[in-house]
Formats: sequence, structure tokens, C-alpha cells
Amino acid sequence: MFDKFKNIKPQLFFVYAAIFFFIVFNIVTPPLQVPDEFNHFYRAYQLSEGQFLPNKIDNRLGCEVPNSVNKFIFPYNNAATEWRLTISKQEILDGFKIKYTKDTTQFKDFPNTSYYSLISYLPQTVALVITKKLHCSVGTMHYAGRLFTFLVWLLCMFFVIKTVPIYKWLFTFICLLPMNIYLANSFSADTVSNILSFLFIALILKHIFSETQFQLKNLLPLLLITALLASAKVVYVGLVLSFLAIPINKFKNKKQFFLLAGILFAVAFIVSSYWSGVVMSHYTPYVDYNPEYRDWVCLTNYSNYYQQKAYILSHGTYFLKVIYRSIFNHPYFYLRGYIGVFGNGDVLLPNWLVVLGYVVILFIALSEKNNFKFTILQKIILVGAVFCAFVLLLLSQHLTWDAVGEGVVDMIQGRYMIPLFPVLFIILGNFKLNLNINYGLIITGALIILYSFSTYKIVDRYHIGTCIGQDEFTCDTETVNAEGLLTTSNPIIFLQGGALKTDSVAHTGKSSLVLTEQAPYGYTFTFDNLNYGDLLEVSVWQKGKGGQLVVASDDNSCKKQYYQNDELYYYDETGWGRLYSKLLMTKKCKNAKLKFYVWNPTKEKIYIDDLSFSIKRFKQPVLVY
Repeated sequence: MFDKFKNIKPQLFFVYAAIFFFIVFNIVTPPLQVPDEFNHFYRAYQLSEGQFLPNKIDNRLGCEVPNSVNKFIFPYNNAATEWRLTISKQEILDGFKIKYTKDTTQFKDFPNTSYYSLISYLPQTVALVITKKLHCSVGTMHYAGRLFTFLVWLLCMFFVIKTVPIYKWLFTFICLLPMNIYLANSFSADTVSNILSFLFIALILKHIFSETQFQLKNLLPLLLITALLASAKVVYVGLVLSFLAIPINKFKNKKQFFLLAGILFAVAFIVSSYWSGVVMSHYTPYVDYNPEYRDWVCLTNYSNYYQQKAYILSHGTYFLKVIYRSIFNHPYFYLRGYIGVFGNGDVLLPNWLVVLGYVVILFIALSEKNNFKFTILQKIILVGAVFCAFVLLLLSQHLTWDAVGEGVVDMIQGRYMIPLFPVLFIILGNFKLNLNINYGLIITGALIILYSFSTYKIVDRYHIGTCIGQDEFTCDTETVNAEGLLTTSNPIIFLQGGALKTDSVAHTGKSSLVLTEQAPYGYTFTFDNLNYGDLLEVSVWQKGKGGQLVVASDDNSCKKQYYQNDELYYYDETGWGRLYSKLLMTKKCKNAKLKFYVWNPTKEKIYIDDLSFSIKRFKQPVLVY
């Protein structure tokens, strides 16, 4: 048994390990917990409906999404955007009970993913098309998308490891890093970009060290991958420069070499220019986005592509300084993320474990025996290709996310380095060390440590959490006491608004509250136990439009405060919409006295029902980044 394990081929080792760790991550990671994954899910759904171009309506970017899908996404969106919220097993199981229907829809904004092409979500889109035709539940649709995306990634990485003529064990370990499996187990567009980048690198390495001449037919796969990569994530087309590392003597003559290189570069330029043109024709900065919705979507209120571009062009060496600062100001941010940063960037591995990951990578890179060696010129070309792609990545981020003239790119996440770092690692080696090393055993040990801590961190974040106490109550609007107050699930808590009770409309039961211009307030309740670091969650069902959930100061005990939210997250099949609001208490107050109420500021009549109110307390008061 040990001898079989010792002699196992890297690509087979990869398959067995990847499937095992995929199952582990699939069990412990709730749906939609990669950064912005709910927006990636929306875009994949839009593509599955045959809408391939960005959809811009009323200065909003998104599409009509069935409320059955919105209902599924709701709890996972909340958990992703609030690090204190966990996901229960029952909530995950309930997702499989949500029947997919298109009877009612709601326009959802996802401006940060609406520009991505079909290529970026091809596996996910195929899975959604098939499961919709099979009338699967929304939960099944999601997990089928996860599974199919992983299987495509698994097959492609198997081909990569089998194809590369050098550093098979290095590629095996890199592909098995927790960040890779975490992304492959999601709807993130990064997975396809990573697949295409690795495939291109593998084919280039194959041709660099091949003993046969480069044939015209060998160009076709490279052209296809280049075109797909340019439309999936244009910043990585810089890797196409690595074609120049193929020795000229592998071609008939210099003329053929430069002709084929020119064709490859032309395809990269044409496809990326076309798709960039499509994207920019729909691009909408924060200042031009619909004011009613722009604060609830993934837009920064200080960025503007056009102004940033003008600033770069008019300030000489400015962008060179941006490149320098972005690399050296905070490198650990993206170095850590390459090994593994989970959730919405809030689930971190300990520093020593990140260091261990790089130690193993460098050890394999410097010790793995190879029969081939790069020339100095080839190393320069490969580094140049990586640097070109990295600069394009910085430029893209700086144009669309950073404040005009900020001088640095703050959000270079480690997952963006997945297509780039392998090229840097492979040029470090070629040491002629005659070490009899069982890399399978070393990698197995490293992966057990990495995934043990990763799994623990994910479980702690999503299933255990830091909540140490909770005050909660619900009100079904069915009973009014002798004083005219609404009763709740807590026998000592009563809500104002009993006089507004009506039996004409109800979400559940027989009654609801009707709010009008003359009587616009309901469910009024004063509480005095909100402290620094507490999380307030309120949910209510609304028939009609215009209701707002309001929390305001009731005295001067904790400075003047006022919070309101009117976002309807989804509608049910009867036309009732769910209003939800969460408030993290960041003011350093103790037992703050605040008033909660539902307010109808419009002239139209609305109905409200089924209030849910909770205050959660945590071990750590406030997360500080």
C-alpha cells in the first residue's frame, strides 16, 4: 500500500485529494460565501435566461430575478455581509424546499458582476439551465452549479498537471491550496479565469520543452484559450506574452515565429477590445447610478472610471508610483489570500500557517527534479508576462474601485494572484539536487494541516459564531390586550398600534396592521438594552410599497441616532414583501434607550404583519479591520 502511494502519479494524487477536500468544504461552507458570490449567482442566472449582455434599465445594472431565487439567497446574503451572523443547518435544508418558480420577479442590482461574459460562468450557467428544465428546487440548482463547476475545474487541472513537463508536484500542491478548492466550490467567476490561465501556461510549458517542431495546429488551442480568457477576464491576457518564451528553433523560421505570435496577440487584442467596448457602453459610476439603489449595491461612492483615467493620463509617472506602492505597501494582504482567506475576507488563517504554505511551495520549487531548464531570456519573458498581467490587474482595479488620485490599489486580493504566481514559482528552481523525496507524503502532511485549520475556521465562522446571548420576540398581529397593545411572544413586551389592526388582509393568520397617511406608525416599541457591539435585527412583512423600519433615539442617553431601511428583499407568492434591517451598534454606549417602529411616509395604504425582533450579543464587540 505504501509503495503504491509512494509511486502515485501527481495527477492522480491531485484528483483523490481534490475530491476529498471538495467534499469537506462543501459540507462546512454554506452557499454563496465567496466575496460577492450572491451577485455572481445573479449573473449566472441572468445568463441561463439567455441574457448575455449587461442589462441597463433606469440607470441600474442587473435583471429581473424570481422571488424564489431571492428567497433562497436572502439568509446567505445576510451572513456574507455581516461577519457575526451564522447559518443554521435548518436554513440550508430549507433551501432545498424552495420551489423554483418565475411567477413573481424583482429587479436586482449587481453592477460589479453584470459586465462578466458568458465564458466566466459557463459551467454554472449550464448547470442552472439543466436543473431549471428538470424543475429542481433552488437549493438543488445552487449545489448542482457548485458540483458541475468543480468537476470542470477538476478535469482541467488534471489535464494541466498531466501536461506540464516540469514541476508536476509543484502544480499539484498549488492547485490543492485551500483558496483554489474554496473558489472551485462556488459560483465565482474567478474559477473559469483560473482554469483558462492554467491551461494556457501548461500548453506554453509543453511547447517550450517539446522535442518536436511547433505545428500550425498547435496554435489553435492557444488561440481558443486566448479568446476565451480575453472575454472572461481581460487582465490576464498579459500571460499571452509567455508565447515568446517558446524557442525560435521550434519553428520553421523567425518569420513563422513572429507571424504566429502576431496572430495570437491580435486575437487577444481584438477580443479584449470588443468586450471592453461592450462593458464600457454600460458602465455606470456611482454618481450616475440610480440614487434610490446605489447605496445598496457593490459600488464605491468615490470611484469614477472616466475621472481616474483622465487623472492617470495627466499626471506623468503617477501610475508607476501606484504600481510600486501597491506591491510594497501591504503585500501580506494578497500573499495571505493566495493561500486561503475565506468568507467575505473575514475568515483568516493564522500567520504561521500562511508561512507554512509558502515554505512548502518554495521547498518543492527549489528541490523537485526536472530534466529541463529555462534560459535567462525565457525567465525574463515569463516574468514580463506575469508583470504585464499584474499591471493590467492593478489598472483595472484602480480605474473602477479606488478614489480618484488615491495613489495605491487597496483591494488586490490573493485570489487574483492564482493565475500569476505559478509562473514565478517555476522559474525559481532548476537546482540539480539529487534528493530522494516523497513529495506525495510531504504534500499530504501539509494539506492535512492547512485544511484542518481552514475547516475549523469556516465551521467557527458559519456554524458556531461568537454570539453569547440573545433577546428576541415575534408579533403575529393577532391579539390585542385590554390596553389596546399588541401582544408578542414575550409576555412582558407589548407593541403600540393595536388600534390599527385589521382583519381584511393578513400575511399569516387573520390580521395585520394597516398604516395610512393619517396613522403612519405601527409596532412602536421602546427598548433600553442595546450596547456597544450588539447586533439588532428586525424583519417584517409588508403588503404594498413604501414602509420603512426605523430605529431612533428616545432620549439623550447615547447621542442622537436615527437609522431607517426600506429595502424589500423578496416577495412571496401572495405578493407580500419582506422588509429586513440589521444594525450593528458601533457607538460606545451602555443600555441605550431607542425606539423602534414601522413607518409609512407615503400617501398610499400599506399593510404590515409578522414582526421579528432580536438583539444579539457577542464575545467580540466590534470587528476592526
